Order: sequence, then structure tokens, then C-alpha cells
Amino acid sequence: MSKVFGGWALVQNEEYNTGIKLLQEGIDYFMSVEFGMLHVRRGMLVAGLIAAKRYDEGIAVYREAIQYADNSADQFWNPELHRLQGELLLGSSAPQEEVMESLQKSLTLSRKHGSKLLELRSTVSLCRLWQTQGKLAEAHQLLASIYGWFTEGFDTVDLKEAKALLEELAVEIQ
Repeated sequence: MSKVFGGWALVQNEEYNTGIKLLQEGIDYFMSVEFGMLHVRRGMLVAGLIAAKRYDEGIAVYREAIQYADNSADQFWNPELHRLQGELLLGSSAPQEEVMESLQKSLTLSRKHGSKLLELRSTVSLCRLWQTQGKLAEAHQLLASIYGWFTEGFDTVDLKEAKALLEELAVEIQ
């Protein structure tokens, strides 16, 4: 577990190559001992590959993660996997319809699972896409509705990112 979290910490500090290597070593170990929740750990690896702009590798790992998740009883992390797929597609210059489809699926699944955090992440990704498409008012309205649900945790990365995007959108709308 220390390799996975150590690798994740390195990715967060923009030490991508070393972090990604540790994440992969941790995942390889968990696979060798048939430890569950591999889709969550692979999702962490996908996020690291996105941060490093290594989209082709990320798509391959995403496919492994979603295949594992689809065959698992634990479907809770699937919204995040679909959000990551949308980010991968966006980074690899895939058609925006494909990106939109992944992000919409992520949003729908996060709502179905009742996970406000995953819904927030999905919404931020979708609103960033809408921002590039000039759908500023729609993006602001959607993001404001989920952001307004939260009553604490405003010092977390996810809520800080959402607030910053809300402020960007508000300025751009005017």
C-alpha cells in the first residue's frame, strides 16, 4: 500500500515518472496477491498519467480498470473512472461528443450512487468542457447547484477547484 500512496504523493508533487512507476509496482503487487479494488488503484494510476500528459498509456490502463470494475461487485468508483476516461479523451483530442458522453455517464452514475464528491468532480470536468464550448451560463448554473450542497470541507482540493471555476465562469459571463 505504501508504494501506491507514495507514488500518488509523488505524482501530486509533479514527480510523474517516479510516482507512476511506484503506482504501477503497487498495482502489480496487489494483482499478484489477488487483492480487490484494483480499479481504484488503477484509477489513481490513470489520474497520474493524465497529469503527466501520457494519454495513450492512460487509455490502456483505463480499459483495464473499467473491465475489472465492470466484473466487480463494487461499482462505487465507476463514476470516477468514466470521468477519467473523459479527461483522457479530452487530452488526446478525441471528438468532443465522446468526451461529453464519458462525462455525462460519470455524472449520471455519481448521482445514482449518491456520491456528492464524485458528482462534484464530474460536474467540474463537464463544466470545464462547456467553458471551452462557450456554454458559460449553463456551466455556472450546474456547478453552483452542486457546490451549494456542501456545508463543510471548503479547504479540500476538490471544493477549492470548484470555487475557482465558479469564479472564472462568473467573470466570463459578464
